[in-house]
Amino acid sequence: MKLTIFDNTIPIKAIPEKSLDQLLNTQFMYWLSNLLSLKADSEEKVLNALPAIKKHFWSLGMHEVKKAFEMYADGELRTQPRSNYFDRVLVGQIFKEYREIKPRPKKELPVRQYTQEEKDLLTYEGCLNCYEEWKHEKRIIPGYTWVHDHLEEKGLFNFTDDEKKGMWSLSKKRLEAQSKEVDYQTAKEIMRKLENPKDMARINEYKRIRLEYYFGSIKHLKEVLK
Repeated sequence: MKLTIFDNTIPIKAIPEKSLDQLLNTQFMYWLSNLLSLKADSEEKVLNALPAIKKHFWSLGMHEVKKAFEMYADGELRTQPRSNYFDRVLVGQIFKEYREIKPRPKKELPVRQYTQEEKDLLTYEGCLNCYEEWKHEKRIIPGYTWVHDHLEEKGLFNFTDDEKKGMWSLSKKRLEAQSKEVDYQTAKEIMRKLENPKDMARINEYKRIRLEYYFGSIKHLKEVLK
């Protein structure tokens, strides 16, 4: 079962805040990573830049948000595209240049309010989508760490202190291995940040590892979330 997608023509301001954050941090982030060939070490920058999507593109639908970034990637905007590069400044620049060339809409589409049941369904299906991706591909899609937070809030994790320490240590080893794929200065900066217990890249990797361990300990997530 795939993550529920809202009508991609409605303005993103019409999507409930939590649902919009989930949409940006999962499907859109995965799509963007493929479009711009973003590597794992770029995840923190992407997460920090995503709120700018809501700030600048609030009156547009997701179809136009994607169109703007596709035009950037295809070299159709003034800003020249760069592979494996994305930050908050770039988001603002892409919006500015896209707005200059896009035709003005004739009228604003009506805003639809979503029920709590619809919001809960979106969260439920997002969790299952994350689980199914892990089950078949043995990976947690970048941006799906919100599933960890949701399952933790539901009290589904029961890791021992030793298991937590082991997973935290593993998160550093994984990121160290990934740092070998980038240039020396970038790798050096990644290694420096890994010593900080509040480093978001390491925290997100730790959450992915916890999800992997948990998914491997259950028969199917659907049965747990009944």
